[in-house]
Amino acid sequence: MDGELIINIMPKSIINELGITVEELAKIRTMINGFNLGRQCAIGMICVALTIGDLSTSLIFHVIDAKTS
Repeated sequence: MDGELIINIMPKSIINELGITVEELAKIRTMINGFNLGRQCAIGMICVALTIGDLSTSLIFHVIDAKTS
């Protein structure tokens, strides 16, 4: 059995661009292993509705304070 967990990650800079504040995020205490070859605590979690063409869905993202390139 594979014990690894896959999660959706969103940088804090993206929520800032979307006009979402950190205070609006669901509070969580999740430690993310393997991101940038280290461990990082998520700032919070958010459910985002996405539409791509005819497909609409909602995804949960764990928000982290990471630099984007």
